[in-house]
Amino acid sequence: RPRSEQPGIAMPVDELFRSLAEDCGANAIGVVLSGTGSDGALGLQAIKGEGGITFAQEEASARFAGMPRAAIELGCVDFVLPPREIAKELTRIGRHPYLAAAADPAAIESVTDDEHSLKRIFRTLRGHSRVDFSRYKRPTVTRRLGRRMALHQLDKLHEYADFLEATPGEARALYDDLLIRVTG
Repeated sequence: RPRSEQPGIAMPVDELFRSLAEDCGANAIGVVLSGTGSDGALGLQAIKGEGGITFAQEEASARFAGMPRAAIELGCVDFVLPPREIAKELTRIGRHPYLAAAADPAAIESVTDDEHSLKRIFRTLRGHSRVDFSRYKRPTVTRRLGRRMALHQLDKLHEYADFLEATPGEARALYDDLLIRVTG
């Protein structure tokens, strides 16, 4: 659509990413590279809110670090890498069962269909946050678990349950992922 005539600074990257998040949901991937200002940060937040995956260029490798820094400071970036490493990670994630299954909810559930491991995960989360996620909508939980698995290069739910139990901070990250919801 045509650019808005509203006064203020245009934020086309935010607009693109919000549209991408709305249209593609968990299939969305956003990458913020070198640039000035903060355009892209709110759009990445929308992508992450829909279960997508987000990247920002490592500040040291950026000619202009404003845009990557704004996204990183907003706390909505999954990976902070130099461009060459972003490309490698995109290739890896593109091959992960979670992303391949993201268009088909039944396929996502097959990636996360392990009741014993789910119980371990729920128990770990309950111990960390005192919130019982076992009664949350299963499709939401499985999408968010699949996302965390893709981020950590884990293909099996039992591998993620082991990782969750052994990795300080991962319970909080999963908790935040399960509760995040960005709306207008």
